[in-house]
Amino acid sequence: LATSAGGGGGAYKMRPARSTLGPMPPIVEDKSLMFPWFWKYQERVKWCYKHTYTEITVAMVIGGNFLTNIVESTIDPQKDKYEDVFGVFELFFNIVFTIELTVNFYAHWFAPFWKSGWNVFDFLVVTIGLLTTFKVPLPGPFTLLRMMRAFRVFRLFKRVPSLKKIMDSLAKAIPGVVNAFIIQILVMCIYSILAVEFWHDLGQDGYFINENNVTVELQTSRGQDYGHEYFGNFPKAMYTMFQVLTGDSWSEAVARFALHGNQVHISIGAAFFYVTFVILNAVVLINVVVAVLLEKMVDNGEEDEAGPTSSMASLPPPPLAPMPPTLPLPPSTP
Repeated sequence: LATSAGGGGGAYKMRPARSTLGPMPPIVEDKSLMFPWFWKYQERVKWCYKHTYTEITVAMVIGGNFLTNIVESTIDPQKDKYEDVFGVFELFFNIVFTIELTVNFYAHWFAPFWKSGWNVFDFLVVTIGLLTTFKVPLPGPFTLLRMMRAFRVFRLFKRVPSLKKIMDSLAKAIPGVVNAFIIQILVMCIYSILAVEFWHDLGQDGYFINENNVTVELQTSRGQDYGHEYFGNFPKAMYTMFQVLTGDSWSEAVARFALHGNQVHISIGAAFFYVTFVILNAVVLINVVVAVLLEKMVDNGEEDEAGPTSSMASLPPPPLAPMPPTLPLPPSTP
């Protein structure tokens, strides 16, 4: 609302909504292009495609498709009770997504479309949806591509700026995160090798001598020896250490037997072993990964706030123009 210029009575009139895209571009027919009558609407279609209302509408359709998949997986997991009903929903969403992809392809023809990773992802998801709609037989493991329908919700990240910012931050943080994960995996491998050496034969023959020198039966719920099942070789020990890292009942299922043996130095060593592993991996290195992610998100936020002027400010100042030569003064007359 805005107050009219001459009215003392405070009359109001409607002011058109602001748009970051500017006014709708005119229809221009470029004669230098092949089929100019076809391409003259490209700029106007691009304007409509990037409009806020279009973004909201497509985001709502993507969200509706995701909710439909949730409902289908809840009330009809076998896909045999309401196959016709959900088939109609699937057809509707495939048609809408195909139209949206076609409009996007026309508006950003040709190279600009394929330069965007989000557009490539959209193309793959929509193509797999069309293959499902037309029931195209796929050979062997390619039938698993039909499960790509569940990943349609990722297309929402392109529409919501805050979600897209998070995904961009994750992508930029991949090198630092990979380095942190490499360190963490190396530490886990070292501890797994030590665990195989220490406890691969613990509970051998199904028996264990506790701290009171009493022989008790020790077998897992699967009827195997404790040491063989948890630390029998490197892969088993690696998975056991991953269980310790997740905190999934590891103390009772994994560590207690080693802590209550009949040799005090081994019990103390086992306690030191597991405590240091949890501190290094679950506390220190995991927080390193989180710190790397937060650093990239903060850097992205600062770049967005600074805008394009920040890159200009870092440029060196242009060189000064050379001064013109000074001319000699004329001789003074007496």
